[in-house]
Amino acid sequence: MKQKVKNFVKKLGPIYYFLRKLVYRRRLLKRKPEGLDIELTNRCNLRCNYCPKSKGYNSGVEGDMDFDFFKKIIDEAFQVLNLKQVGLTGFGEPFLFPFIFEAIEYVKNKSPKIKVSITTNGILLTEETGKKIINSGLDSLSISINFFNREKYKKWSNFDFYDLVVKNAGKFLTLLRKEKSNKPKVYVQILDTVNTNEEIEEFKKYWSPQLVFNSEIQIQPFVNWGGIINNLKERERGDYILQERYPCGHLGGSVINKDGDVLACCMAFPLSQNDKTLVLGNLKEQSLLLCCCGEKIKKLRKMNVEGKLEQLPLCSKCDAWKTSINVWFKNKLFKGIRKWI
Repeated sequence: MKQKVKNFVKKLGPIYYFLRKLVYRRRLLKRKPEGLDIELTNRCNLRCNYCPKSKGYNSGVEGDMDFDFFKKIIDEAFQVLNLKQVGLTGFGEPFLFPFIFEAIEYVKNKSPKIKVSITTNGILLTEETGKKIINSGLDSLSISINFFNREKYKKWSNFDFYDLVVKNAGKFLTLLRKEKSNKPKVYVQILDTVNTNEEIEEFKKYWSPQLVFNSEIQIQPFVNWGGIINNLKERERGDYILQERYPCGHLGGSVINKDGDVLACCMAFPLSQNDKTLVLGNLKEQSLLLCCCGEKIKKLRKMNVEGKLEQLPLCSKCDAWKTSINVWFKNKLFKGIRKWI
């Protein structure tokens, strides 16, 4: 029924896109975030060429978040925010965190209605791990396979785990079917831009028959991580179009790294160690509400709608703004006050 409604709405064409803009706009303009992205670990078992880690960047000294500190963050968020979503992915592989399932269960025990999500590279997605995932109550799992063939995976990931990841993802989908479980919702992911249209279509053909229940194929937009990944010789899609920059939808102030820094945007993970422009505070020293809703994020949001965000070094070369839906309207009446409303 839900899909029929979606299909009907999409047939409305321009009306659909206008209504979609209003829906996303309402979410984006809320001053208190309804979701948090918490980095439990910045350790990773890959060094992908499209990730700043391959250039020597990290979100601090390599390691894990203290589990008691994580619980403290969740406790505070539950008290001061209308918490609806928690992402447990940062600048590392979540299943390297030794208390990953305890973390999922801690959030779900606070409220089963809170949606918990994880993005994984699939290397550690064994059958045993798969069973624990289903039992934990995890709502969403994105598996970053990212390429259709082994050669390209190896070239970009610098490791030869393609066959293992494909096998793990397939077995997990089979396990979901066997257990007749509709949770977690699985996104089988391929990267845009560095894959050709033909490769993306082949990826869809291979994985579509294996999808179960509400699982989907996800074409993940490629981002340059604030300009760090700016030396790519392969923009294979050939449709990298220059657009007028609109306000960035990633500027939410709801990203927390393993050391407790609250970041205005996830793109700040690799750069925040040297430039504190997008660091809103630290939860070991300040309250969550002050960091998420304080004067610094207000100033950044003001710069965003005035079209001045690109004046910041961390934002000037970043192309992640293109991956957020444009929920803004060009201000043609009150020029000089703000560029977007």
